[in-house]
Amino acid sequence: SRAHAELDATLFGRQIAPAAGIRRRYVGEEPNCVLTAGYNEALQKILPPFGVEVCVVKRKNYGEAAISASRVRSLLAMGDVESTRPLLPDSTYRYLVSSEAEPVLRKIGMNGTENL
Repeated sequence: SRAHAELDATLFGRQIAPAAGIRRRYVGEEPNCVLTAGYNEALQKILPPFGVEVCVVKRKNYGEAAISASRVRSLLAMGDVESTRPLLPDSTYRYLVSSEAEPVLRKIGMNGTENL
């Protein structure tokens, strides 16, 4: 996975960034996933020599734990929409409690067996 991350970062720095005029890339801080943290490290090492600044955005916490999409999906799969409220923007929470979200919640596993 490290080799893939370095290859991807090199391709981005050498080909994609110049073609698209990208001089800065934002990544989210990753305290939970070793694979994503390794990818971020590869970007931080490889992109600056190509003239691309890598900016790490601090992840929001709820209590002592970092908010993660995995945690939100887990709560939704258990049918616990209310517990997602402090973890999400108001607009996202309002969507999840609306009838429009029913197909998405079924795919996550809430009220059904289908999974993403």
